[in-house]
Amino acid sequence: MLYTEHGNFGFGRKHKINDKVTHFLRKVYYNHFANKIACNSLFTFEMLRKQWKINSSKLVLVYNGSNIERKNNQSNINKIKYQFQNKFLIGTTSRLAPVKQIPRLVRVFKKFMLDKQFPNISLIIVGDGSDRINIEKEAGSFLNEHIF
Repeated sequence: MLYTEHGNFGFGRKHKINDKVTHFLRKVYYNHFANKIACNSLFTFEMLRKQWKINSSKLVLVYNGSNIERKNNQSNINKIKYQFQNKFLIGTTSRLAPVKQIPRLVRVFKKFMLDKQFPNISLIIVGDGSDRINIEKEAGSFLNEHIF
């Protein structure tokens, strides 16, 4: 049995009783039922190994993402590098779901952009999901000019 852990450990909020029960059940599952646990980041891998005391022989590190240096993507890579040369970039790669609060990031970025001290700055959002329309609405006139 393979399980993929995305690192949803409930950081940044008070843990309720259901969080504690869920975490307990996940630990039981990981230790007694899962043969391998794919971790999407080194942080997740280390959390499971150190904090959750999961045997490292069960853990496999499989990064979410891809190798951007693939030869068949070189022309696209060059276009992107050219488009954003001499820019300060802020970015996120995420599932665009309401829980991720990407519209908040867009609102803060727009306020930051309006401070004319930072004209060469862009926000890049990579992902897709149910909140994409709300994010694009929040970006407004900044979309495709400073927010991509």
